[in-house]
Amino acid sequence: MANLDKNRMNAFIEHLFNNPNIKNEPILIGETLIINFVTKNLNTLKELLRTPQFFPDAEFDEILQFMLTTLRDKVINKILPFLTEYIDKNIDFSVINKISTKNEDAAIIKNKLIEFVTQIIKHKDVRYHFNGIINIFKYGALARYLSDIFDRREFIYNELVKVQKLNLPVEDFINYLKILLLIKNVVYIKIPIEANGKNFKLNWIDMSKVPQYKNKFFTIIMSVLRKELGELIPEDILRMAVKSNYREEETELNEASARLLYILTHRFQDYKHYEKIDRGAETPDKSWFNIAKKNASYYGFEKRMLEELYKIAADNNW
Repeated sequence: MANLDKNRMNAFIEHLFNNPNIKNEPILIGETLIINFVTKNLNTLKELLRTPQFFPDAEFDEILQFMLTTLRDKVINKILPFLTEYIDKNIDFSVINKISTKNEDAAIIKNKLIEFVTQIIKHKDVRYHFNGIINIFKYGALARYLSDIFDRREFIYNELVKVQKLNLPVEDFINYLKILLLIKNVVYIKIPIEANGKNFKLNWIDMSKVPQYKNKFFTIIMSVLRKELGELIPEDILRMAVKSNYREEETELNEASARLLYILTHRFQDYKHYEKIDRGAETPDKSWFNIAKKNASYYGFEKRMLEELYKIAADNNW
């Protein structure tokens, strides 16, 4: 194995992040853009990275693996401290004991979920879909919207509290939804599935191509979660977290939290934060929900939820 200089590779990756098409994007989006760039330009990179200024004595496959590993580590080292600190300081895990018969130490649950998130973000597709969750956490989206939803007591409130039958005060409900967000991206890990005498490794992205495996995939993911988290977290919470990746028509009547998070994570995945909106310009949340209303059936959003979120965004100038 060639001696690959990590400082040299870090400098090259930093150069890629400073590309004009990438530098203004969040690091998780930037990582995907870099991987796409590398995939499309393998021949050019093969010539470049084997020149004397880079890694002339290494095989290109070895250089490529080293690049992707270094990129992954750089991204994880950037996002993991934010996530662990947020989990530590901004989520009250005692809410789990309020909605179940369990009586677990909140600190133990917290540490287990920090460990869980630390493990799953090692997977590329999991990381990418954490961008929306990080934005929800960073910009206080749940507190903003849930406070208004609970004050209005309209459609979304009735779905969450009366239909889902989860009668919690707003602060507890916010903590409950945060816990679902920490778990939901487990579906983006590629897991082994055996079907028709063949073995596959599939994740949630692949389910659009092979929907016939969706039920089997759900069963396996739930088995994984029961093994990893089931001693501390009730199955109803694990199930709701997984279902928050599903389109409206694929959820049950009492899974309103899943439908709400499905909308919010889509909204905040490509979110751009603006401290100040130009006078006369439509505010970003209002604009997004307005467009989403018109395309609700295409994307699988609950339209009545979108209509209420649109009103909340418009009334608050969000």
